[in-house]
Amino acid sequence: MVEIAGALYLFATASFAVISIVVGMRLVSLSRRTGQWPERLLGIGVMSTAGFGYGVMMVGVLGNRALLAKGESSLFFLGVTLAGWLFHNVGVLFMLRFVVSVFRPGVVWARALEVMMATVLWGGWLVYMLTGGLGSLAPTAGYWVAFSAIGTYPLWIAAESFAYYHTMRRRAAIGLADPLVCNRFLLWGLAALCTAASIWLVNVPFWSGVDLHSVEGEAVTAASMLGTAAFGIGTVLMYWLTFFPPASYRARFARLDKSDETIG
Repeated sequence: MVEIAGALYLFATASFAVISIVVGMRLVSLSRRTGQWPERLLGIGVMSTAGFGYGVMMVGVLGNRALLAKGESSLFFLGVTLAGWLFHNVGVLFMLRFVVSVFRPGVVWARALEVMMATVLWGGWLVYMLTGGLGSLAPTAGYWVAFSAIGTYPLWIAAESFAYYHTMRRRAAIGLADPLVCNRFLLWGLAALCTAASIWLVNVPFWSGVDLHSVEGEAVTAASMLGTAAFGIGTVLMYWLTFFPPASYRARFARLDKSDETIG
């Protein structure tokens, strides 16, 4: 069971990382054509957190974990894990900047929250690193401090996206907004929720309090891996529909737009 869950988890992680890099590159390319910063912030954030960050980090973590099981260690895998963390944390900064600049520009409390979350993230992570967390792979107090920012920033994105979706939906109902654009805010909110679920679920084994090497611990690990994989795939699908909707999907909202024009 654990082997199957692990294989599915690896597949979902690889898919999530690759698609996130593709989406990020497309957004950065769009930003270069339009000269708009929101697309650039979002593109770099997606590439750094999910693609180069989480993807590279998992290579290092899994390599370290395999060596620790044999009583060995490797500076190479420690370096890979460190690189993944740095990419990821920088990406979080871009995601926070995107949320504030798009949804709450000029709002004092939003800027203060952005700075606070960035400080908590880097402060906690530095403590985690300096106390040997990278080598032991065991979550420490510093890790959980950093996690308080990592695990909540997607919830902020989701809240802002759903609120904007609600506003856009009301405008679309009277023909003042494009139904497809309105739907994209819903998809982005769902993607953010899936991201949050993956981040929280992957830590369930540490919270369970059971011996992870026992039969009960293996069952908890398997369930955590399967849940993380499922929400990781869900995130990828939401990203894909948001930025690369197929013609049939776009046509559905084009029909809705025409229906509104006919009624008007």
